[in-house]
Amino acid sequence: SSGGNYNLQAMDNDIFFPITRYVKEFKMSIYDRWGELVFESNDINIWWDGYYRGKPCQQDIYVYKITAKYADSKETEITKAGDLTLIR
Repeated sequence: SSGGNYNLQAMDNDIFFPITRYVKEFKMSIYDRWGELVFESNDINIWWDGYYRGKPCQQDIYVYKITAKYADSKETEITKAGDLTLIR
């Protein structure tokens, strides 16, 4: 797979996504422990489902970086980074 679609009715732990509201620009990148980019999305409705090039990623720790610009009067921009653990 190449990304998980956000669907609150079918929400489970099969995709990684931030909780966002009122975002007008979005970018999320996921890297493996060696710094290789395994997923990237500029669409707030497409998030990582644990796959890379159509194959499931190994159980491991991955690093994410998210940049978002909000649709407020100041067009506030934030950047968040952290790690996540993929468990199969």
